[in-house]
Amino acid sequence: AIARSAFAHARERRIAAADLPASPVVRTQAIDAMSQLDALIGMGPIKERLQEVMAQIELAQKSDKNLRPSLHMRFTGRPAHAAYPEQGLSPAPAVGRLLCALPGLSAQERYSAMSLCTVIGCRMGEKAFGAAAERAEVWLTLRAERQEDLQALLDAVTGAARALAAETGLGFFREDIDVFPETRNDPACAARVLALPNAQRLPEPMRWSEDFGHLLRRCPGAYFSIGAGETCPALHTAGYVYPDALLQPTVEAFLTLLR
Repeated sequence: AIARSAFAHARERRIAAADLPASPVVRTQAIDAMSQLDALIGMGPIKERLQEVMAQIELAQKSDKNLRPSLHMRFTGRPAHAAYPEQGLSPAPAVGRLLCALPGLSAQERYSAMSLCTVIGCRMGEKAFGAAAERAEVWLTLRAERQEDLQALLDAVTGAARALAAETGLGFFREDIDVFPETRNDPACAARVLALPNAQRLPEPMRWSEDFGHLLRRCPGAYFSIGAGETCPALHTAGYVYPDALLQPTVEAFLTLLR
């Protein structure tokens, strides 16, 4: 069984440390020391197994038709001088209608559980005031508590985009990015997490998309978070700083699960 917490601080610090300049001698000594430590605690087979799992995840991302939570869509028309826009084909009307339709396409009453379509960005034309827009791109992130709802949301959004492109004579291209399946905890593993001191069940699932969902498709496990308090700024906001006070309870939680 596997368990993982919403805990990225160590990874961020590791990356920051890796960015620091180091002499070849120091780097070689560090590598040798890590190799000796790996051999001492028997990390070799674990690393080999992780490499196998990561290869399986990469293959699943390429082959699984149901895992498409993030979208890059491109609409292509024809260029024209800004003084004669009617001689070209602008994607502006189609993109505008699509963006206005997204709240209805992702409305909660259409789905069995939480489903969400977030506009990440939109880009149209160039900053060239003598030319009308010829091409536009729309970037969306789709999320859902249940896999079947995610597929239904994906079909609704891409279906509307294709229909608008066809109706207005635009070329249409779609690319799927950051593919993650649902993160569904194993009941037995979740029960072990809930048995930890101060453990609480959230009133609704976290909305984050996680590569951990791929691992849960291959072995039982549980995803849980270490709470930082209701006054802590949310992740990916300007005021967020990882609270170092969470290090000890995080380590204690994993040690308890390992016993």
